[in-house]
Amino acid sequence: KVTSNHNVAVSYNAMRWDSPAGIQTQPVVSRGIRSFGDDFVKVDSVNARLNSVFGSHITNELRFQYGRDLEFQNSQPPAPGEPTTGPGGRPPSVFPGTGGFTLGKPNFLERRAFPDEKRYQVANTVGIMRGKHLIKVGFDFNYVTDLNDNLFREGGEYTYPNRVDFITDFTTQGSTPRCGTAGNNPCYTRYEQGFGPPAFRLRTIDLNFFFQDDWRVHPRLTVNLGFRYESEYLPDTQLPNPLLPATGRFPFDGDNIGPRLGAAWDVLGTGKLVLRGGYGIFYGRVINSTISNAITTTGTSGGQLQFSLTPTSTGRPVYPNVLSSPAGTTARPDVVVFDPNFGLPLIHQFDAIAEWEFMRNTVLSVSYVGSLGRSLPQFLDRNLPNTTTPITYRVVGGTLDGQSFSTVRYTGTRPNTNFGRITTISSFVKSRYDALIIQGNRRFTNGLQFQTSYT
Repeated sequence: KVTSNHNVAVSYNAMRWDSPAGIQTQPVVSRGIRSFGDDFVKVDSVNARLNSVFGSHITNELRFQYGRDLEFQNSQPPAPGEPTTGPGGRPPSVFPGTGGFTLGKPNFLERRAFPDEKRYQVANTVGIMRGKHLIKVGFDFNYVTDLNDNLFREGGEYTYPNRVDFITDFTTQGSTPRCGTAGNNPCYTRYEQGFGPPAFRLRTIDLNFFFQDDWRVHPRLTVNLGFRYESEYLPDTQLPNPLLPATGRFPFDGDNIGPRLGAAWDVLGTGKLVLRGGYGIFYGRVINSTISNAITTTGTSGGQLQFSLTPTSTGRPVYPNVLSSPAGTTARPDVVVFDPNFGLPLIHQFDAIAEWEFMRNTVLSVSYVGSLGRSLPQFLDRNLPNTTTPITYRVVGGTLDGQSFSTVRYTGTRPNTNFGRITTISSFVKSRYDALIIQGNRRFTNGLQFQTSYT
């Protein structure tokens, strides 16, 4: 209690999580026991708040946060005699099933820092009481830095159609390939590996403002009016590719103003029957892991490159080897870019509620709740091959057992021959939700309390 009008509160929280072999937590998993992976988390946060009163009509709340979230995961040593890939190989990542299995270090490891995130946040709210109005105005500044130290499929990954083909490659160890029409190819169906530096840094800035007026128009009617402006400043690109200009620019969506409207009406003036309603637009943000992918995956030699090779590809390895570099391969790298028209996701939320106290301390309410999602993110390959071949899938089991569904598979040459997949981060998905909610609640009265609802 600094003075009679100023109070300060500070809190510090720490969390340490060490979970050997703790990444895979389901009762049944599709990985070998030495491929679960070790999981570690270190979280620290400091929160401070200053509450102040100025005269009889003005209050102020100033808040500050510093937080650090460090998450890292390690692979485990292989069991004695367990087949591995590459020098100093780690345990296999095994996905058994009708389509075969993969062999190689789990594709998400090593995860030295993903993320090592530091957050600095300052927020302030001023409250002003004037006659029938309670006005609140404020801002929220959020500065985040991220270190992501992780390279997807850094250890290489072989996919085999069955155990026989794997045993063939395992016993020959690449000396005499025995598959293919001429018997001179390895027996796996696909080899995938990532290359490039694992560690990248980025920063984002969120800057938000809001205004709200709770206006008591009449003793039986209160109206809420306001808006909130939200913006997210993405970092600069780091590895633009001259062969694809979209890798050199990130979008900025700066017109995100969300109105907030609400009202509450005491219909009879007795507090027994109340009607409420509200509407607002709420904006989301681009999560930092999505931004990280667009920074690192631009198809340049200084970034992170993902390659997929077949047994007939130039430069393909033979089991148990992994590639030291993509040199000599003819595969084209995948890239991730933002759509130039990308906008922050938003949602329209609205409701209408009728509450009736038909008995003492017993209320029945009927509500309509709705929401409309707009500009929701979607990730699309904009470099699909020009030709297609039909393919039919037949359902096995379940209520649709035996039914067939036909679609197409894209084959042939991609339009932009410099790249493989060009994953475009777009924002055109829409959603809709509608609900009717009926509730009956009774506060503890005469020995009876209940809460019930139907949606």
